[in-house]
Amino acid sequence: MKTFKILSWVVVVAATTTSAGDIEEPVAAEPFVAGSWTMQAYGSATFGDNSGELYLAHVGFGYHLWDNISFNAEVVGGGFNAEDEAGQSGGGSAAGGLDLLMRYHFYRGDGWSLYGDAGSGLIHGSIRFPANGTQLNFTPQAGIGSLIDLDDNMYMMVGARWHHVSNARMKGIDQNPGYDGAMIYAGLMFRF
Repeated sequence: MKTFKILSWVVVVAATTTSAGDIEEPVAAEPFVAGSWTMQAYGSATFGDNSGELYLAHVGFGYHLWDNISFNAEVVGGGFNAEDEAGQSGGGSAAGGLDLLMRYHFYRGDGWSLYGDAGSGLIHGSIRFPANGTQLNFTPQAGIGSLIDLDDNMYMMVGARWHHVSNARMKGIDQNPGYDGAMIYAGLMFRF
């Protein structure tokens, strides 16, 4: 009986000394955990040597294979301007393609984060790019970017990448002019 009274007293004391201020708030989940998905949409401009410029729109999805590391597939569309070069005519062209990128979120601050990404893709234009190149090219790229929290699951993304365009001497192609440019981009990322 004495033990029951002591236990009752402990329960009453514990219940009366706990106030609402002592209850811990739930901790928000980290945004880029393994198994989570993202959707991104952004525009880019690439300026390089005297071979021309690329202006592209990117729309894609990312899946986080591990915490803070995602695999991203993006459809790319837009156009480029190829400058005259080596006796070949330049001009404007529509372009479309696909990029595959790995992204690593390596730093998260209060309301923002930094990431690095790298990958490659294919792009096809209605004319050759660079002007004395081919219509179908590979696009290796790598860079750094930042996300700024706009809402719980929406982020503004800005960044810069090194962007290369060349045909990698595909079978039967003798010429492999390369294009190296600095890509800048901005857009939105959504997490779900």
